Amino acid sequence: MHQTRTALVRRLQALEDGLDRRIEQNLDTADPWPEFEDKAAAIRQAAAAKDREYVGLRIHGILARHGLAPATGAHHQSPSLPRNAPQPRTGARL
Repeated sequence: MHQTRTALVRRLQALEDGLDRRIEQNLDTADPWPEFEDKAAAIRQAAAAKDREYVGLRIHGILARHGLAPATGAHHQSPSLPRNAPQPRTGARL
């Protein structure tokens, strides 16, 4: 059964909050990607067809705000840290 947009938004916010905490607690050793990708995949699965693009954009936005990008040449692989990437500025959330 698909979740409402409100429920998806809550889960997406928790996904981002969890990423923030994990990175802050493990600045040098954080490997949040397996957990992040598992949670992101579950949110994608819970989205109705009309919400899938929205969910994808939000997940992409979460990664972009943290200076992270999807792995080269892979649509659904875990993201990788770019080398010497500037720190993202916080901005409006989608």
